[in-house]
Amino acid sequence: MRRRNERGFTLIEMLVVVAIIILVVTMSLAMLNTRNTAPRQAGTLVQAAFTYARQVASSERVIVWLVFMPRVEDGVNVYDRIALCRDTGTNPGVWDPGDANDMIDAPIALPKAAQFDVASSPLLAGAGGAAARISVRPDGSVLFPTGTPDLTWTAGATQADLVIALKQAPVGARKLFMDISSITGMFRRIEYQ
Repeated sequence: MRRRNERGFTLIEMLVVVAIIILVVTMSLAMLNTRNTAPRQAGTLVQAAFTYARQVASSERVIVWLVFMPRVEDGVNVYDRIALCRDTGTNPGVWDPGDANDMIDAPIALPKAAQFDVASSPLLAGAGGAAARISVRPDGSVLFPTGTPDLTWTAGATQADLVIALKQAPVGARKLFMDISSITGMFRRIEYQ
């Protein structure tokens, strides 16, 4: 038998290489997409937390605290968790340390790539590194901490009630701005820019 000169690649070798390239590209695009959608996913979680807090407050006729919990990461306070707690203290409507013991569920963690932007959120900036709290009343209204303005966000503004950004984001990166009505406890506007 005569053996032919082998030149080039076989069809199977080419298909394997193409499959590997497709796999690598797909994985990298999925990772990129996850990072870009993290603020939106976090916004959905925050909306769900507010809705759940309103439902519990209304059905149980209690005040529910939304507690924005910081944790220290590289020496900096990072706000990336929310806990819901019933107001069980002796002074309704005033946060007591004991209220933290009556958590409704485990704290809700934002997606890994997202965090609340403290500099753009007066609600969190006023907390000074401590847990910031919003109380949701049985009638559905929301009470912001004393001294925190209830901002009405407009397009192009740099501050809103809550702002969610990417962790370690470059300057000028897109953020999710959330404007909360203190009267209804509903989101007046959510804008990604």
